[in-house]
Amino acid sequence: MKEKTEHYNKEYYHRQFEGSIRSATVFLEYLFKYYTPGSIVDFGCGVCSWLSVAEKLGVKKLVGLDGDWVESKQMQGEAIEFRITDFEKGVSLAEQFDLAMSVEVAEHFGGEYATSFVRSICRAAPVVVFGAAIPGQGGTQHVNEQPQSYWVDLFKKNNFKCFDFFRPNLWNNDEVETWYRQNTFLFVREDFIMKLPEIITAQPVLLADIVHPKTFKTKNKTRQDADVFRDAAIRIENENLELANTLMSIAKQRRPEGPFICQKLDEYAEKMSSAS
Repeated sequence: MKEKTEHYNKEYYHRQFEGSIRSATVFLEYLFKYYTPGSIVDFGCGVCSWLSVAEKLGVKKLVGLDGDWVESKQMQGEAIEFRITDFEKGVSLAEQFDLAMSVEVAEHFGGEYATSFVRSICRAAPVVVFGAAIPGQGGTQHVNEQPQSYWVDLFKKNNFKCFDFFRPNLWNNDEVETWYRQNTFLFVREDFIMKLPEIITAQPVLLADIVHPKTFKTKNKTRQDADVFRDAAIRIENENLELANTLMSIAKQRRPEGPFICQKLDEYAEKMSSAS
């Protein structure tokens, strides 16, 4: 628990707050044109950014679930009920909601918890807004980044159908953070589909695993940065081994699995150990 408190601290939520509010406003205003929930539960609500937007849009019953590392003084909204939750132990809610949400949360839990996490969400509501980080996306404590189809399959096992309701309409909307545009779907329980307007149900997902161009550009820039630091280290390794080691370590931060970078760092460590 201490480790999670250190990672999900005030600075973590401050960094993501503005983009979350802006993105949630676009997403929920669009959804509420066609489906207006009276109650919402958010699995992994953080400081309740998305729920606070729903509150402003008129939703009366709002419940946020997250760990005890979230400080109450950081919470947004006036009428949101926050419940401390250990998702790794499973979630059992006494009540049903009109809508469940979980955006960019599921990747923070080990793969062994993915099935139970999705099952808990599906039990909470017939309509779900869900998205999670894809492989290589990167972020704080991302331990289970998966292609979008991985989650689509888990929802399917719980009798939920995936609709590509958001991406075709918000793909080029720069008000929305790239990861939300890329990863977020609307899932609907099969016995509830006929209760929704056709504009939602007419868009079943055809190809889930799509990477937004901005994500690709960001990752490509990171790769290029790794090359710069790697090559700089090699150029000076015979003159200044300590600085070369520092530069190569930065390269590894940008490309943790790079075999050549790891090899050079091992070489540097051996040389510095011998010199001492």
